Amino acid sequence: MIGKTRIFVNNPESQSPPRFSLHRRRPWRLSTPRSTLSPEPGAAPESRGTPGGASPLISPERPVGSRGMKLVRWKRFTWDLEKLASSEPVLAGRYQLRAAQPQEQKVVSEVILSSYSSDPAWSDVFRDFRATLGAQIEMAFDREETPGAVICHGQRIIAASALTTLPDFEHHLLSGPCVVMEYRNRGLGTALLAFSLRLLRQAGLSQAHGIAKHNVAAAKFIYPKLASSHCDYEYEPALAGA
Repeated sequence: MIGKTRIFVNNPESQSPPRFSLHRRRPWRLSTPRSTLSPEPGAAPESRGTPGGASPLISPERPVGSRGMKLVRWKRFTWDLEKLASSEPVLAGRYQLRAAQPQEQKVVSEVILSSYSSDPAWSDVFRDFRATLGAQIEMAFDREETPGAVICHGQRIIAASALTTLPDFEHHLLSGPCVVMEYRNRGLGTALLAFSLRLLRQAGLSQAHGIAKHNVAAAKFIYPKLASSHCDYEYEPALAGA
């Protein structure tokens, strides 16, 4: 009986290419600057933003966000309340501008926080100071006779501002004028700011401060309207009032 014989042909074209390349890899190069590596034994450590030296990653001329990573430019606005104009912006008859009531703390807080969270201009830093802002609103309702101002459309509060009358506080406009998204660009923010400043003057303050990011609507369009002065300001919102 003749058995079957298998014949293997060494045909290079029929063979599959190897799954792994046998070429030698190029040697890995150190691309990190030597100055950022650990110092040599006995060498003095580099300054990393401590007094007397600036960090190579953070400009000493610009304030740093509360997490030490996000660079933010802040402006501090100041109003001389004794020179505040007696006239205020006129609102349409369907809106009511008044002082906030103690029982409205929850609604006022929701309006203010949602106003920040829905604004793209604040999305990069709001999470860093959301808890601090919430605590400041609570502080205003706990200690202030007039904790803020609101604008209502019917029974609904559509804009709010939380205030403090502490003379030495860093900013008396704790939240600034906050308007829910669907009611913006109607002059409500300016009217709310003017009324908030009047409440602070009635409480006995002669000067009021407000702080805002340089690129938000309040800093560009609202705060400059009412004869304020301003300057660049180093500010840590997550630590404000601590």
